[in-house]
Amino acid sequence: MAEYDPTTFEGVYNNASTGSFKTTGLQAILAATMRQFVTDIKDSFSSNHKQVTVVTTSDLTLDFSNRQKITFVGSASFSAAKTVTLANDSAAQRFYLAVQITGTPTLDFGSGSVFKSNHNDFVASTQIFTFTGGDGFYLFTGTKVGSNWWLTVEGPFA
Repeated sequence: MAEYDPTTFEGVYNNASTGSFKTTGLQAILAATMRQFVTDIKDSFSSNHKQVTVVTTSDLTLDFSNRQKITFVGSASFSAAKTVTLANDSAAQRFYLAVQITGTPTLDFGSGSVFKSNHNDFVASTQIFTFTGGDGFYLFTGTKVGSNWWLTVEGPFA
């Protein structure tokens, strides 16, 4: 059905003049409207965690869609340097980024957010992670602490 942020959900269902469940007067609620309502609640609020594919043929844009938690999965293996940009992340608290690499590409996390990590392949002054562990799958976990992102990196996995 539809996935709504809280403001849109309120407008669709609780608007006094146009909402499905108007806030003024008594009304009959059709079964189809109730089924749509239940589905939209499930899609919009039951889980704030979603898995999405992030295109790896160009720089990586991690679009949170105003979610708190999200998993990004790379669309394909890559071997070239990439810049990582966060988008629509005002409510963000945690992300997972799973990518497959070949060679020794880099991920530049320095575009707008502050990242920290104790991983040997991450250089805090440049915000760049260099894959020196070899080919394979890597999992980045980003946890927001204050205004900074703390990165944990696992891999490579075969």
